[in-house]
Amino acid sequence: MEYTPKEIVLKNGKTCVIRRPEEADAERLLRSQKEASGETPYLVVIPEEIDWTAEEQAGWIKRWNAAAEGAAGRRESRRL
Repeated sequence: MEYTPKEIVLKNGKTCVIRRPEEADAERLLRSQKEASGETPYLVVIPEEIDWTAEEQAGWIKRWNAAAEGAAGRRESRRL
């Protein structure tokens, strides 16, 4: 999926950037997934089931972004 980063100014004046994750975000993303999965019974996994490493998460992010960029390129070439 092609996605252009978007900046939003929050009520407290801070800027929030919504964008695709990058490999450098892996550890923070993993931490957030574990935290969120422990806050509600309505998610598919519980924190204890999230047993992958930050390195594995970074690999997943890299593959996801490469696939998204490849799909965007294929869509662009069909337009030509």
